[in-house]
Amino acid sequence: MQRAGRIVLSVRKLFRSRWSWVGLSSVVVTAVYFPLVARESAWSDDYPFLEPLHSFEKIFQDGRPIWAMTLQAVFPERVESLSLLRCIGVLGTAFLIGYLTHLLIKWGTSNALSVLVAVSVGLLPPFHGYVGWASTFLLPWVSLAGGIAGFAWIDGVAERRWKSSFVAMLGMVVALLCYPPAAMFCWGLLGLRMVAQRVPMRRSLYEAGSLATLSVLAGLITVLTAGVVNLAKGIEAHARVGIVSSPGEAAEKLVWFVTHPVVVAARPFQISSPGNLEALLTGGSVLIVIAIGLYLRAEGSPIVRIGWVALCGLVAALSMISHLVSHDNQLEYRYMLGLTFVVWGYLIFSLKSIALAMASTHRYHLTRRYLPLVGSTVLMIAVFFIQHNFPGSYASDEKEWSYFKGAIEGSSFLQLPAILNWFTADIAYHHIHHLSERIPNYRLRDCHYANLHLLDDVQPLYLHQIPSCFSLILWDNQSLELVSVGL
Repeated sequence: MQRAGRIVLSVRKLFRSRWSWVGLSSVVVTAVYFPLVARESAWSDDYPFLEPLHSFEKIFQDGRPIWAMTLQAVFPERVESLSLLRCIGVLGTAFLIGYLTHLLIKWGTSNALSVLVAVSVGLLPPFHGYVGWASTFLLPWVSLAGGIAGFAWIDGVAERRWKSSFVAMLGMVVALLCYPPAAMFCWGLLGLRMVAQRVPMRRSLYEAGSLATLSVLAGLITVLTAGVVNLAKGIEAHARVGIVSSPGEAAEKLVWFVTHPVVVAARPFQISSPGNLEALLTGGSVLIVIAIGLYLRAEGSPIVRIGWVALCGLVAALSMISHLVSHDNQLEYRYMLGLTFVVWGYLIFSLKSIALAMASTHRYHLTRRYLPLVGSTVLMIAVFFIQHNFPGSYASDEKEWSYFKGAIEGSSFLQLPAILNWFTADIAYHHIHHLSERIPNYRLRDCHYANLHLLDDVQPLYLHQIPSCFSLILWDNQSLELVSVGL
């Protein structure tokens, strides 16, 4: 018993140190990834680099000369040797997750929560590619360098330590010359610090402005340096390196960003491509939770709080600035580490704030304020669900599927009182919407009754039948119908 007691005391003493928790998070991430990357394997993006005469010209054309020269120097010619590079990538990921744990503890987050947050970040999809592909082994290190350089610049400028600021500038330039999307991980770290420490609005604006200055200056130096290298090698820059130059192109880029990267980041562990409705219900719900949680986490008047939430969103968006300013629209997790990471961090701290708010002494006040919002959200999700999941709903496999049957027999005609039809913008006439999505909501009812003779197969759904709909959540591939769990 005494020996066991001494062991327990030793473990407790060990974990009083911040660095023990840092080491724990790094070890956990390494233990998860190492058995996978040590295997003899290669991904599709690795094979072109295995060719003995591969020139790496494309990477030079993209303005990433340090990454190109590093791959030229170390990339092997045999699949058997790729595991070493992947292990270096795992080591970089472990250091990055350890650094994140260190920062979270430094920012006042509890030791246990810091480890949980950091380890969960290390399991996000971008890291699957970083450690799984030998050709991306450098990217965790670039992300780490960008994050350290960003904070070193902010602190150095604030404290007028110009030597430190100069070194931070050089570090950011090197990171950008390797891989700009990974270097911009610094914006994700800044956003997480704003939320974790509940940084006041004025200081948040100052730090965001300081990091923006670093990004612009380092970006200009990077473009100039990459241009000189390409000129010396006789290589022309790729067309996609160009910058958005017209208001129309900028508007298209903004729409693409909101409807693609933001939605993907809000579905962090769901790697499938969602349809519009699925994206709205999943990614949209997460973004609503984040907005509510950040608002609760902010301090000051409602206007200041809303401004702070908006600033958090802007900081998250700037983690993809290298893609926002370029012509090319690329949606891959390796380009989205900063955005995916910071949205996940926002979600964790937002859920914490919501939970604390609901458990506070002002529970009644908060319930009165937020319960209608939550209730209306749940109600609308339920309405969308029952419009396609109901007894006798049309269902078919891909070969036999009919667009018109799917619209008429696969959409319910919800029988609502006139007042509820008005409040829901005639959403009950969902079958008409699926026949032609261009019909506005205020014409759905008229269109239904004008073509009533063609709609005999539309399934009316009455209010008392709604509870039976929620059990239809499984697809029976043999009978081609929706069934309940009980079946």
